Amino acid sequence: MALVRAKCTRHGRCRRWPSLADVLEVGVSLSLMKRVGSILLCLTSAFLGSGCHSLSLERMGLEHTKQEFISSLVGQDLRELDAQPKARLLVILNEVLPQQYGMRVAPWFIWHYPNAAGKDHFVMLTGRRLVCIPGNSGARVDVFDQDMNHLRTQGFSTGWRIDLQKASLITDGSGRSIIELTTLPGNNGREITRQLYGLIGDRLALLCLENSKGVLVRNNYAYPNHVIGPPVPRRTIDEWEAVLSSDGIFEIAEALTWLGSLHWDSGSPVRETTHESDAELDLVSGVHERVKRKLHDLAGSDVDLIRKAAALAADIEWYW
Repeated sequence: MALVRAKCTRHGRCRRWPSLADVLEVGVSLSLMKRVGSILLCLTSAFLGSGCHSLSLERMGLEHTKQEFISSLVGQDLRELDAQPKARLLVILNEVLPQQYGMRVAPWFIWHYPNAAGKDHFVMLTGRRLVCIPGNSGARVDVFDQDMNHLRTQGFSTGWRIDLQKASLITDGSGRSIIELTTLPGNNGREITRQLYGLIGDRLALLCLENSKGVLVRNNYAYPNHVIGPPVPRRTIDEWEAVLSSDGIFEIAEALTWLGSLHWDSGSPVRETTHESDAELDLVSGVHERVKRKLHDLAGSDVDLIRKAAALAADIEWYW
């Protein structure tokens, strides 16, 4: 399309792009231009990292179902998408997510994840690599029902001075779906190379941490910046005991991993505001004292993860 010459009050005659009236004269419809403009604006927004809340799927001319499009992306590395499907994905996510959880970058993966009712959730994981030391890596998990209604968003650290490298959805020997994160210690980072997470309802739970030899590693609650994974639910001693007596494998694994973590020693002469509170330490001590016999029983479990985590939790370790 040729440039149009127009009178310029400052510089005399200059070149400019054709106006909307010029475009209409060559037979391009206004409705088509609006649609093309919306798509271009969204692509530009995605490229610049801004949200696309103002652009609906209808305005992009992409009226067929969100579920179909999202399902077509399941299992793909979404960072490798071409610009147009990546832009459309961001539009969908910013329409279904609450505004405070708006997406500016493409997630890493979307998976089908079966829930207790036998219906698949959509689970979306977005990773954050370690970019500086000292510092941490992290992840965000968004859970949607099968109609793409938002259920929950959780963000958490995947390790202090530890890099998050890969993510995948695997199944254990009993067919349970588990999110596996592969990590690599940076300079002075702890040797944690594998992190396993599972969904309890729509809530993500840390199941265990492992080193490169497959040995369970304790989480570290003594310092907040060293804690890996989402926070555990607030429970009383009775409630923690009930969880360990339940038949929920993920619930038990989460409880054992929390109980077997490194906790601050309340008898230490050094106390800082960043350490666990006295109430938290009393809770850990109280639960451990109450469930000693149960830990012994769980150490003989047929489930490998439960057996190893129970043995670790039985030998509680305090940080001095």
